[in-house]
Amino acid sequence: SITNGNPFFIRQQIICWIDQGLLKLDVKQHRWVWDIEKIRKCTVLNDVVSMVSEKIRRLPELTQHALTICACIGSKIDLHILGLLLREIFLPQCDVDDNEILAEREIECAIQEGLLVKSPDRTGVTFVHDSIQSAAYSLLDIDNQSSFHLQLGRLLQTKLFPCIYQQHFFTIANQLARGYKLITEREERIDAMQIFLIAGEKSRAASAFPEAQFFFARGIFLIRDEVDWKDNYRMCVDCYSKAAETAALTGDYEKMDEWLNIVLLRSKELDDQLRAYYIR
Repeated sequence: SITNGNPFFIRQQIICWIDQGLLKLDVKQHRWVWDIEKIRKCTVLNDVVSMVSEKIRRLPELTQHALTICACIGSKIDLHILGLLLREIFLPQCDVDDNEILAEREIECAIQEGLLVKSPDRTGVTFVHDSIQSAAYSLLDIDNQSSFHLQLGRLLQTKLFPCIYQQHFFTIANQLARGYKLITEREERIDAMQIFLIAGEKSRAASAFPEAQFFFARGIFLIRDEVDWKDNYRMCVDCYSKAAETAALTGDYEKMDEWLNIVLLRSKELDDQLRAYYIR
């Protein structure tokens, strides 16, 4: 009932029983032996996520940190990105110059344990199963999740070379979006608004309308006062107008009306008002 017949989970459960001494190989008799009563009484691994979480907690501390970063980034993570974040957060005095080599060193045992697998091009890693990602993410305290995402986003913003920034643009946007409520400084708010607006436009161009609305809504959240509308009028109007247009495409008409009403209230140009009426 724990594994639901999933081969991966069955393998992990068996490995956990071996690690706990509940299942042993009798070399003399050339067979496996177990204590079924002790296995039945085992309550530690009562679901798949807790089972994998327990496995991850037995790994080296830096490997756990690496898995947590991977879980925050997504199902696939670039080794250069992983190494950069590990270095900046946990290994500031690291003597390994190459970020990819650093990342490979710290996740080697996770790969050996069957938690991660190298991508076909060998430049990144992916979780073998979604539940492993969930288990790795669960190691991060709930109260610290938003701040950790924001920390990752900020580091990628400032530390990535311009030549590869666009390649990882959505990684940056997603991390900032997960910690957007903690962005309070005016300059950072404006920068984040611009990133969310671009991310929304790119998502909409790819017909990923829910994702587009996700980014536009976070840009709207960061619009705080009259000064934003005065100094960044075009960006504010675009956030609201494009969010409303995307909401119409996803069938969220309540949000569409809410955002269009603000455009009509705040807009200073006829074209912006006409656009709002057209969307409605």
